[in-house]
Amino acid sequence: MSEQTIKLKRSNQTGKEPTEGQLELGEVAINTKDGKMFIKKSDEADPTPNEEIVEVGKIAKGLDAPTDEVITLGDNNELSISVADSGGTINSTISETGNGSLLIKGTHLGLTSPSNELYLMASENQEVGLYYDGNLKLTTSATGINVNDKIVADELVVSESINVASGKLFVSNSGSANSKYYTKMGDYGEGNFFGKHGSVNGAQYTLGVGSGGKIVEDQHIKTFRLRGDDFKNLNTAPKTLIPAESGKAHIIHEVVFYVDAGTYKGTAAGGFDTVNRPCYGVGIFSIADTYNSVFYSYAGLPRNILIAESGSFLWAGEPDSDYRVLANRDIHLRSSAEHEITNSTKVPNGDHYVKIRYSTLSLDADFATIDGLVTTYS
Repeated sequence: MSEQTIKLKRSNQTGKEPTEGQLELGEVAINTKDGKMFIKKSDEADPTPNEEIVEVGKIAKGLDAPTDEVITLGDNNELSISVADSGGTINSTISETGNGSLLIKGTHLGLTSPSNELYLMASENQEVGLYYDGNLKLTTSATGINVNDKIVADELVVSESINVASGKLFVSNSGSANSKYYTKMGDYGEGNFFGKHGSVNGAQYTLGVGSGGKIVEDQHIKTFRLRGDDFKNLNTAPKTLIPAESGKAHIIHEVVFYVDAGTYKGTAAGGFDTVNRPCYGVGIFSIADTYNSVFYSYAGLPRNILIAESGSFLWAGEPDSDYRVLANRDIHLRSSAEHEITNSTKVPNGDHYVKIRYSTLSLDADFATIDGLVTTYS
């Protein structure tokens, strides 16, 4: 019997695939150029079947699996992909359970929302960026991380040092200031002698430690600038420098005046041109918010000193060893009636600065259970 040879339908043209009309069900075709095998499949629907040519061994372009079914890969199903219905909430999960790692590789890798809002963006040999609501918040670098906003933490542990490039560091408790569990660190003296450009600049530090390490006194430093019409009507309309705090008293420790003399000191007629009394001073009124009551001055800038100095100068004053302290009082800046300036053309054309170092005492809490003594203010 002669040898029989069965030859399958074939083509040696690159990319050539058979059509549905060229194959019968169960018949095989081969592209010998591409090394691919094809068959025809049919759903055998009646009366018109749905026929399609498929490549044998090729993974379908679209892989469909119903909800609650799991697609697995690996000899021991190490990688699984699933969509599950959990009480009406549809969760999609990619799970890796092998003894290696789940690696996602890309020169540029991003995670986004369905609307393309960025969550994370990373690039090879470059930074990794984390986003909130589409805004960049944290970026890694060769030396550490850069944070574009605030850091909120229950505890911050630093092994060596905190280096603040701007030269400013502010640490504060976001809770109530009356809790006393807070620390503030800040600068005063940026760009000029006493303060940054602005009418008021304050920095607070804490002093005074009692037995057991309890802090018993808080001290503050605030610096104020006087310029132009700030000098007007200081007798009839004093300026509030430090507002009153309910149930508390301000204890003034030191007042320092710095005068940038400019070209006109304001000592001509209509300015600081009368008796040798302070041009203006820092103090409180005997009755809160009543400017025509007695004014207790803690320290002032003397007119004779202002006249005697030929250029810019400092003048420091400390309150007497005994002086009146009243609770619930603003700290004011006020001139004497004789030195009331009412005309803008008579004010000094240089800048004056007033720096005040003071403590704030709570009349109840700060005098209770200090160093073993229990007292109550009334």
